[in-house]
Amino acid sequence: MLPGKPVRNRLAFDATFAQQSTEVVENLVREDWLMKLPRGHAFLYASGQTYKTRFPLMPEPKHRFPLEVAA
Repeated sequence: MLPGKPVRNRLAFDATFAQQSTEVVENLVREDWLMKLPRGHAFLYASGQTYKTRFPLMPEPKHRFPLEVAA
C-alpha cells in the first residue's frame, strides 16, 4: 500500500479451482476367467497392475491345540 493512494479492495490475490471426475467401471479381469480359476488361485490388483497369483493350500492340521485344551 502506497501512502496517498486510495485502497479500493483489500484482496491481493484471487484464485478459483474446480475439479471434475467421472467414474468409469471397467472390469480388470474377464468374468469367465474368474469363474474358471482353480482353488487357491486369484487375481491381484496392486500398483496399477493386474497379476494372477497362487496361494499355497496348506493341509488340514492334525491337532488343533487351542480347541483341544478347551474341550
